Amino acid sequence: VKVWNFKDKLTPEAPMAEDVGEECATTLSGHSKKVTLVRWHPTASHVLVTSSFDNTLRLWDANKGAESFKTATVPDAIQ
Repeated sequence: VKVWNFKDKLTPEAPMAEDVGEECATTLSGHSKKVTLVRWHPTASHVLVTSSFDNTLRLWDANKGAESFKTATVPDAIQ
């Protein structure tokens, strides 16, 4: 999962005023199969969760670029 930080590059007055480039802030590595879902925490702006075809959920700290928690592999697909 690649994460970009547009906070310092985009403003409400000029949302596309400059080229933000393609360089990502961090890459979150850990799933062994395709990631199927990414969701940001509604109040903790640096926390996100991912699910994957490897049948795990992972909680990430985007500021640190690190996994915070991983579920045990479940036998059925996560939806």
